[in-house]
Amino acid sequence: PAELRNERGGCARTMQGNVLSGQQASGSPWDAVKGAGESIKAGADKVFTKENRDKAAAAAANAKKHANDTHEELKRAGIYNHFGSFNRELIKPWDTYGGFSPELKTEAKKTFVLMSEDSMFSFQLCNSLSFFAGVLSAIWSFLRGHYLEVIWGTLISYLLAYWFYFAFVIEKSKYSTCSQISLAIYVAFTLLSAFIGLIYPISSIINFAKAYFAALMLWYAHSVTKMAPPAESAVPTGYEDGSYGVGKKKKKKKGEQQDPFIGALV
Repeated sequence: PAELRNERGGCARTMQGNVLSGQQASGSPWDAVKGAGESIKAGADKVFTKENRDKAAAAAANAKKHANDTHEELKRAGIYNHFGSFNRELIKPWDTYGGFSPELKTEAKKTFVLMSEDSMFSFQLCNSLSFFAGVLSAIWSFLRGHYLEVIWGTLISYLLAYWFYFAFVIEKSKYSTCSQISLAIYVAFTLLSAFIGLIYPISSIINFAKAYFAALMLWYAHSVTKMAPPAESAVPTGYEDGSYGVGKKKKKKKGEQQDPFIGALV
């Protein structure tokens, strides 16, 4: 019937009109993206104003100046002048006692139970052991195919060992507070790494060892910084620059051979 067809046609036209009006109200997807971009730009303009950019530039300039001043201060303190003595004592911390003597064995045993009477030797022994634990960790990373960790881990271990040597043995007090805090953070981080990596037993054992040696370093660090330089005659290794275990050794006796490995390092 004609009336029914007219009614159906009217409904269809009404639905089409509603759809078109809805599309016009909501807009196209591009309009939504464009609106979001404009909102982001407006927010960025509020944040990155000229005033804020000037403040950021001033803060960056101040940070650069502070870094340069700190570097110059460390250079004046001799930060680059002690790698020779550090390498010797890192490789052979037992030279303090003239080799593997009974006194060395006794003092080493006392070191690991916090009963050492020679804080300087104990600190340097633990610093050396902590470094070589880091090297062992790097070797394990190499065997697992993590080659970047080999370079990164060895470099970080060496630089940390040298900084703690410089801060506690050379400078003694100037950088001791911040270095003790850094050492405590290092102990906590290494312990956390050991617990997180318990699924890999070998890595965890190495990290526990590093944390233990670093904790011993922290224990002896305070005594080391308060230690007065001994008299020349009291320095068993023959170091002659007024600081225990740090500096130039006595001249070799005629016919005495220098360790070629140590000679290459220094």
